[in-house]
Amino acid sequence: MAEFECLLQEYSLAPSHETDFEDGCITIDVTLEEDSPCTNSLEHMSHQVDELLRREEGQTWPRYMDSATKLYVVGTWSCAFPTDHEERDKGVKKMCELIKELKDLEELTWISELPFMSTIFDLLPKTLAKLIVDVSQPIKVSSDSRPMYITQDDMKPLLDFTNLRELRVFGMRDSFQAIVWETVFRNGRKHSMDVLDLRMASPPLVRKDDWIKAEEVVGLNVMDTEFQDYKGIDGKGVLHYSHGTGEYLDDYCMRKARIASGLDESKPLPLWCLKLDGFVIDRLPLERELSQVVLLTCGKHCIDAGLRAPRIQRSSTYNKWGASVGNEANHCFIVWPKWRAIFDNEGQLLDPDGKPHLSQLSGTEKLTEANLELKRMSESSDEDAGGMEVDLTSTVTLRGSTVPSPKSEVSPTEMPNITIVVEDVDAKLDTASNASVRGSAVPTSTSAAERLEYFNRNDSAGDTTWKDKVGGKRMSLGRTASSETMTTP
Repeated sequence: MAEFECLLQEYSLAPSHETDFEDGCITIDVTLEEDSPCTNSLEHMSHQVDELLRREEGQTWPRYMDSATKLYVVGTWSCAFPTDHEERDKGVKKMCELIKELKDLEELTWISELPFMSTIFDLLPKTLAKLIVDVSQPIKVSSDSRPMYITQDDMKPLLDFTNLRELRVFGMRDSFQAIVWETVFRNGRKHSMDVLDLRMASPPLVRKDDWIKAEEVVGLNVMDTEFQDYKGIDGKGVLHYSHGTGEYLDDYCMRKARIASGLDESKPLPLWCLKLDGFVIDRLPLERELSQVVLLTCGKHCIDAGLRAPRIQRSSTYNKWGASVGNEANHCFIVWPKWRAIFDNEGQLLDPDGKPHLSQLSGTEKLTEANLELKRMSESSDEDAGGMEVDLTSTVTLRGSTVPSPKSEVSPTEMPNITIVVEDVDAKLDTASNASVRGSAVPTSTSAAERLEYFNRNDSAGDTTWKDKVGGKRMSLGRTASSETMTTP
């Protein structure tokens, strides 16, 4: 249940790192501290790496890093000239020296102003189980001083990692869907991937007035038999210019990735949870490749272009959502910022009692919170005027109220009013609920300032900042005649 709760939240670095801190974990923080004798981040991080790599003359006992399985690279990069990418290149090379020595590395989290570069892929063990990277930082500048970011070609080595259970890529400035989906399919040869978390650096810009912004989604409004056209460009993962510009959850791209991976057609896409932000989403992927996804969360920068819950052929699936719904025979949980609902194998919304709940609404009406309120007021006026009957069309609308969280005080048998903005109870979960599937489950903000906010954010339990809290626990090297250990001041 705790795993389910944390996956409803955006990924948060601080609680994830705190959970992993003393569990075979090495942390390289490139942030230059005020009292540090170093003059820049390169010097500061080089000192940390050199201390970890150092081996005493004649030493026969293992170093702490020889058994480390997790690596965090975090922090704000400081240098004399902010546009000097030579220092960043040297910093990445220094990190590569460390990664090369981490023979048992299983998890890498790289959320830092020190850019993640393609050369790092070459040194990572191909058996890596968890990879979390922020690719929003420029890796170099062009001849006319424009920042240049990691490219599709730079990301292609990701295809060689076929043991991933958790993959999160944040701050994408280009579409990497072709590479990401092929990576997911390749991982399906041995086992399924638990979590795929994709976040764009910028939200999509769309021309359609009837597409709904994430914050306004309070239900799924699309006819059961309604035809939906493909909105992308040749499986490239982007919107066709006639619809706007931005990232599009591309079913055609997934199909091409399946063929490229060589995965048998009879095997479903091996993915349990999909988390998106900055995507335009319609029903096409969930009718085909994503029909087996159990948990879909759509961030505040997503756009609903006609999403509908998936249908599957199996007679029943069992996904226990605790007190959220009184029936374990259900399939998919779909989450938007102000609305969430659980669906069965037929794509029918389940009420808190676990029974199918279908509502109807005019197919010409845009399903937003404002229109639902207007509809309610109109029906109220009709009743006052003599109970005029509302004309219902054949449009199937999955409207469900916000599903009560296991920590919510809403009774599991009570159906909240769908015309009211329901506060997201899960957003108030304590920071421990942000711990991921295996020690992390964490989102990153779009801007650099927001992404690194955790370095000066006050801890909810007191006035101590997270940086001070973790810094106070920072491991130092202590040596004895028989062993080299990490101690906590």
